[in-house]
Amino acid sequence: MPADPKLVIVSGKGGVGKSAVAAAKAMAAARAGQRVLALSATTSPGLGHHLAAPELSFKPTEIEPGLHAASINLGEALQEYLRLQLNVPTPRFGIVARAFEVLANTAPGVREIITIGKAINDSESGTWDVVIVDAPPTGQIASFIRAPRTVGELAPTGRVLQQSAWMESVLAAATTEVVLVTLLEELPITETDEAIAELAGLGLTRTPIVLANRVLEPLPIGSDVLAGMSDGPHRAAAELHSALQEGQTEWADRIEIDGTLPYLFGILTPTEVAARLLDELR
Repeated sequence: MPADPKLVIVSGKGGVGKSAVAAAKAMAAARAGQRVLALSATTSPGLGHHLAAPELSFKPTEIEPGLHAASINLGEALQEYLRLQLNVPTPRFGIVARAFEVLANTAPGVREIITIGKAINDSESGTWDVVIVDAPPTGQIASFIRAPRTVGELAPTGRVLQQSAWMESVLAAATTEVVLVTLLEELPITETDEAIAELAGLGLTRTPIVLANRVLEPLPIGSDVLAGMSDGPHRAAAELHSALQEGQTEWADRIEIDGTLPYLFGILTPTEVAARLLDELR
């Protein structure tokens, strides 16, 4: 049995529901008795909306017993990284502090290393049993996870190299899990397949888990029944459902799927979506 994950990185092409899945996984872990930090590593407010806490800040906010959530502010994260990883004292206020925020947002590679560094440090702090990250989309996930290696290659010696090697070892450990959320459609499947190929060269112990979201079940009627239905909205809806479901089945054969999440019919708020997915992930 693999070790329980301490760091779960959830990615997926934009619009596939990765924030909903990250929120649902965080709630499921908390309700299983774990101390959980749900961490947004993007500028999207999706994670907060799914947790009914749209104004997440750098300081963790309690969502429910056992579950806290936060959003990575790059300036504050850079200061924390320098203070905790490199023992560099940093100011909290004033023009110098604002300069850190500008640096974090503009310097190449800094955004990725301090974002992944924040997630790693929190997962290893002992405060949380598991940190679940709403990570950048699949087109960026390899560079996100590769960031410690990239920085290490630029620093041949010293504290930066040591910390980069430590972060890379945490990401490669059996306690780190990558979850890729996809839809059974051409573009999400293609991007997920490309991400899997890129991640394969990064030394991850666990193979990424692929979850297909918004999966339609086959209609509980035969084609003969469908053909015998009268023209009208019911037949049109049934034909559309069948066509979409058949298309999903074809795309599901293009990639190895580890789990599926249902298509949720009806008008649902982001919080309701996460709650419904929670039941599927328990």
